[in-house]
Amino acid sequence: MMNYTRILSGLLAAGLIAASAADAAPAKKSRSSKKKQAKTVKKEEKAPALPLIDHPSAPQNHEAEYQNFAAQLKEITKNNAFDISRALFTILKATDDEFCIEWWMQRAAHEGLPPAQLFMAQKHLYLLPKDKYRTPEVKEAVALLKKASDAGYVPAMQEYSKCMRHGIGTLENDQGADRLLMQACSGGSFETRFEWLKQSGRLEKYEDLQRAEVKAEIERGNHYILHHMSLMAPDTAAITNMLVQAAGKGNSSAFFELSELYAKIDITQSYKFLREAVRLRNPDALFRIGMYMIAPPSSLEINVGPVRNPVAGIVMLKMAAIMGQVEARAQLARMYYQGSAELPKDATKAYRHLAIGSALSASPVLMAAQGYMLLTGQGTQKNTETGLKLIKMAASRQYTHAKCLLGYIHYHGIGVDKNVSEAIFNFEDASTYKDPLALIYLALLFDAEKDTAQSNYYLEHAEQLLPDKAKSIFRYYQQHPQGWHMQPFPMENI
Repeated sequence: MMNYTRILSGLLAAGLIAASAADAAPAKKSRSSKKKQAKTVKKEEKAPALPLIDHPSAPQNHEAEYQNFAAQLKEITKNNAFDISRALFTILKATDDEFCIEWWMQRAAHEGLPPAQLFMAQKHLYLLPKDKYRTPEVKEAVALLKKASDAGYVPAMQEYSKCMRHGIGTLENDQGADRLLMQACSGGSFETRFEWLKQSGRLEKYEDLQRAEVKAEIERGNHYILHHMSLMAPDTAAITNMLVQAAGKGNSSAFFELSELYAKIDITQSYKFLREAVRLRNPDALFRIGMYMIAPPSSLEINVGPVRNPVAGIVMLKMAAIMGQVEARAQLARMYYQGSAELPKDATKAYRHLAIGSALSASPVLMAAQGYMLLTGQGTQKNTETGLKLIKMAASRQYTHAKCLLGYIHYHGIGVDKNVSEAIFNFEDASTYKDPLALIYLALLFDAEKDTAQSNYYLEHAEQLLPDKAKSIFRYYQQHPQGWHMQPFPMENI
C-alpha cells in the first residue's frame, strides 16, 4: 500500500493541498431545521442495520479512520460546505482503494450524515434521461436527498430544488423549488446564490453583467458568476480578463483555465496557475498535475524544476477520478490495463474505471475501450452485442481508434463473422483522419494477403506521418505476427 502519510505531508509542504474553507459565512440553521434534523437522525436510528461488506476496504475494517471521516462530514454539514475532497482523501488514505467510496458513504448516509446522503442520491441522478425520472430507484434517491435537504444542508437544498423544478423523483413544483432555493440562499453561499441567479434567468448573456443584482453579487466576491460569464465573453481578451477576476476571488476553475491558456506561451506561469487550482482542489487540476507527476514534459522540468513523482501522481489521479473527473478514469483504466506508472496489471479495475466513466460521460474514448473489453471478455463478463454496439457508437463520432478496432474485429472475426472487405473499409476510414497506425495495419493486412503492392502503398503513406518509425513498426509486426493485436486504447509514444 502507498505511504499516504508521506505523500500527504509532501503535498501539504508543496502547497498542493490546503485546508477546506466554505465559500461564505456558514449558514445559521433555524430551530425548525434543527428539529427536522433531529427527527431525521431519530428515524435513521430505527432503521435496520446495514449488512457488513466482506472486503478489506469496508469501513468496519477501518473503524478509527471511519470515525475521522464521519467527523469531517459533520464539520462539512456545520459549515454547509460543498467541497468534500478532504473526507474523500481520508478514505483513499485508509484503503488505497478508489472503488470503496460508496461503501463508506452508504454507512454515513445510513447514520444520517447529510453530505453522504447527498453523495448517494447524486450517484443515481447524474445524466438522467427524462424517461427515468419516475423510476423506483430515482424516487428512493430523491427521498434520501430530501432528508439531507430537510436537515438544512444547503448543497442538498440546492439539488433538491432542481428535482422539484424538473419533476425528478417527485412532483414538479416550480414555486416550491423557488422557495427552497431562496431559503438556501439565505445562508450566504456563493455557489447557491449563483445558482439562484442562473435559474431565475439573470445570467443568460454577457450583458447581464450590468444588472444591478449581478453587480452587487460580484462585489460581495461571488467568483462563480465571473467564471460563468467568461464563457459568454465576446473575445479572448475579455475571456482572460474575466478569468483573472474570478481567479482573484478564489475560483478554482478559473485558475485551471488560465493554466490551460498559458500552457503554450508561458509554461512557468501556467504551472503557477495550476498549483493554485490544485490547492483549491479543482478536479481537472488534480488530473493535470497527476499526469505531469507521472510523465512530465521536458519543457516543464526545464522551466520549473523536477516534478516527477509517479506515486503521488497516481494519488492525484485517483482523487480526481472519485471527484468525477472523467479523463482521470480513462487514464487509470489504461494504466491498470497495461500495468504502468506504479499500478499493477488489473483488467477488472481497468474495466470498472471505464464503466463508471462511461456512465458520467459520452466520451468515445471510454465507450470504445469499454466496448472492446466487453467484446473480448477482459475484466468483465463477455457481452458481444453490447461491446460491438459501444465500439460502433464511438466510431460514428469519428474516433479513429474505434474505427481501427472495428477493422481488427472484422479481420479476425472477433464477435462477428470474418470479413476482410469490412476490415479494409474501417481501416481506410480511420486512415482518412491521418491515423498512421491505421495505415500500418492496412500494410500488415495486405502483406498477410500477399498483396505486396498495396502493402507498400499504405506503408509509404504511414512513413510520411511517422518518419523513421512506421517501417520499423511494420517490420516488427511482420516478423512477429502473433504480436499484432489491438488494445482497448490507442498506442502511445509512437
